[in-house]
Amino acid sequence: MAKSTRRGAAKAGKTAADGVPRALADLRTAIDGVDRELLDLLGRRAALVQKVGKAKQGTDTVVHHPGREAQVLARLLGRHKGAYPAAAVARIWREIIAASVRLQTDFRVATPANTPWAMLLARQHFGEATPVAESVNPLAAVRAGRASAAVLPWPGGGGAGLWWRRFAPTRPEDVSVIWQLPFTGDARRTAMVVGRAHSAPSGQDRSWLVLEMDPARRNPPAMRRIAQSGRLRLVECDGYISAADAAARLASSRAVDAVHWLGAFPLPLGVLDAE
Repeated sequence: MAKSTRRGAAKAGKTAADGVPRALADLRTAIDGVDRELLDLLGRRAALVQKVGKAKQGTDTVVHHPGREAQVLARLLGRHKGAYPAAAVARIWREIIAASVRLQTDFRVATPANTPWAMLLARQHFGEATPVAESVNPLAAVRAGRASAAVLPWPGGGGAGLWWRRFAPTRPEDVSVIWQLPFTGDARRTAMVVGRAHSAPSGQDRSWLVLEMDPARRNPPAMRRIAQSGRLRLVECDGYISAADAAARLASSRAVDAVHWLGAFPLPLGVLDAE
């Protein structure tokens, strides 16, 4: 009888009060501790972000910095070795980065009306804390200052796909193409983001130019045609080309009558993985 009682006591020692095995209860306690540490670290990061925002006040330093954000994500994913999928890690950091931008400025995003796919891409990239609103003319919303950025369809065809044509001849100097979405992961649709700040070089970039030229002529070397509309041709170049360098790059080309710089943006990490 005493022997049976000792067995029962030993078994009870391996079980927590709620019936969960002691080893499992200990692991859950450890996870709770890590969660507290993560939350504390997020608080520390937010405090640093707010200091960065104050340091930028009164300067020409931009708050939304696509090139810098791309470098941060690429570095973190290159370091990632845990069991979590890389896509999940990227999504977590996109939320952190987007929330950090919102801590520094009233960042807002416009998407075309009645385009759920654009709303989804905007949410995935700019996070749940960023206001995203539909607009009849997202590009005009950015130009007017009602939005910080606009998610626009991949150029091509007519209608909404011609935004690049309207964008080229009259673009203010502080508005440019800054992202290709999705930046991480795969999607059925591809979109471009136009914003009120330029992207600085990230180390892995592409640039867009609009050329005024005879439609029958071939592209200049090292330029890929994205879309064509009359005498306007949208082309893509590897690497980062600034607005100042765009005209100089084609100064000697007899095929091109004029060049308009649309912007430069970091190459999506999904594209890099596939190459």
